Amino acid sequence: MMEDIQSLLSRGVSDAHREAAALKQQQLVLKLEAGKLSRAELLMRQKVNYLERVNAELSELLEKSDVEALNQQGGLQAEKRELANRVRSLQEEVVRLQDRNSAVLAEIEEIKTARINRPLLAKPQEKDQAGVD
Repeated sequence: MMEDIQSLLSRGVSDAHREAAALKQQQLVLKLEAGKLSRAELLMRQKVNYLERVNAELSELLEKSDVEALNQQGGLQAEKRELANRVRSLQEEVVRLQDRNSAVLAEIEEIKTARINRPLLAKPQEKDQAGVD
């Protein structure tokens, strides 16, 4: 540092003023750059804080939607089981109705066959009695 002062004194006053002005200008430029960097850092911190908040909110929403999806999936599976049970029940009812229909058709055929096989020349009293029964 003493050498710098001695070199300044040896150069002359005008050179010292020029160098001092240049150093002052460099100092101002560095202060401006430091200010810009400080503002940029502040903006970056604000962006980081904002992104962290948004990320936290999105994570929370994602967790909620996952829970909701699981709940809906469970509900849909239960509904699917209920529908499968209902289908099975309806299929069983269809089989019972088909069996009953077959039995009724068989009875109808028996009645038709019995009427066809009944003697054509029945006495009128027998016809009246047959209609009463």
